[in-house]
Amino acid sequence: MKRFSLMLLLCCTGAEASGLLPDEDAALNAIDALPGVSAAQSRSAEADARGEAFKRSPYGFEVGVAPIVRHENRGASYGEWEASVSHRLRLPRKAAIDNQLGEVGVETAALGLADARHVGARLLLERWFEWLRSGGALRLASEQLELARADRDSVARRVAAGDLATLDAERAAAALAVAEAAQARARFEHERAGAALDAQFPMLAPRADLPEVPLPTLEGDADEQAIVAAIINDNHEIAIAEAMARRQGLAAARSDAERHPDPSVGLRVMDEARGSEQAVALTVSIPFAGGAAAPTSVAEQHLAEALAADAAAVRTAVDSEARQLAMAVRASLQSWQAAERARIANDAALARIEKARALGEAGFADVTLARRTAQDARAAEWQARVAVHETRMRVEVDAHRLWSRHDDHDH
Repeated sequence: MKRFSLMLLLCCTGAEASGLLPDEDAALNAIDALPGVSAAQSRSAEADARGEAFKRSPYGFEVGVAPIVRHENRGASYGEWEASVSHRLRLPRKAAIDNQLGEVGVETAALGLADARHVGARLLLERWFEWLRSGGALRLASEQLELARADRDSVARRVAAGDLATLDAERAAAALAVAEAAQARARFEHERAGAALDAQFPMLAPRADLPEVPLPTLEGDADEQAIVAAIINDNHEIAIAEAMARRQGLAAARSDAERHPDPSVGLRVMDEARGSEQAVALTVSIPFAGGAAAPTSVAEQHLAEALAADAAAVRTAVDSEARQLAMAVRASLQSWQAAERARIANDAALARIEKARALGEAGFADVTLARRTAQDARAAEWQARVAVHETRMRVEVDAHRLWSRHDDHDH
């Protein structure tokens, strides 16, 4: 039931967001162009190469040649020689650990690339909604400015006709100045948001016109546990921390294996006694570990335990963040519902005040105050409406249903 409710929420969210967000392919390409993603791609390629190196022996053949000059007492001098070729053998346990180290390194780097893309998707969502939110504020401020200009002109005509006092004209001029200042601030915020979007996502130019922001649907909200589970079950931060702990555990095992150094096997050929004697020998060399091997192994094991504890802390932090996001989904919808009720009530009050003014029962100051209150209520409703969509989109991003490449989930 929880999974069904989550799928219903995400499907409703996707339907609401149709036309609200940038094109998915363009968004994915813009995310991949981020420096952090490019760096993660290079690290992934590096890990692939290192993984291949781990599969192969680090040892090559060693060739030695020793020319010898032999001097006999009261006799002649003559030359002899010996040659050898040897190869160090990696013990089977070490080879198995090295293979696992390479595989975990590749997995960790791939998870890092997926996480870099996820961070980029979060950033794009944040920048896009900043641009959207500020654009809506600018549109509302521009509408208010047009009303203020119309009021100023209407009041000026009525003052000239003797129907209103000069004080009303001064109030209309003051209201117009306030509206001009508000529109200037809103324009600056919108331009700044657009510049930030352009700077970080140059491949994704903001739209010339704001997309329509639909009213949020009231159905489909999943329970918080389902949202938390969807975010945690495929979380790159947790997977990376756990992979790093596993890799350090393998590094500790590899360090322990170094307490038994790798032997060397070789072939030695000798030519002696003026060429009258030849010898062939099979050589085996078994080195002994130094005194630092044991404490180094212990240190690596302690580090593995620390990284395991770090991974548990990361899981706790992600769980906490997911729970907060799940609560924000419900809270944002409730906030919008309250803001929508306030907008409707203030619009109704404004209509009554304007009607009263037309009948001569209310003054310009009453209308100005009612309009400002209604404008504030519309702005609050707009901000709350956008917040609902942004929060729901954040769930989709963190659940890897929005702006996520399929190959990021194959690890």
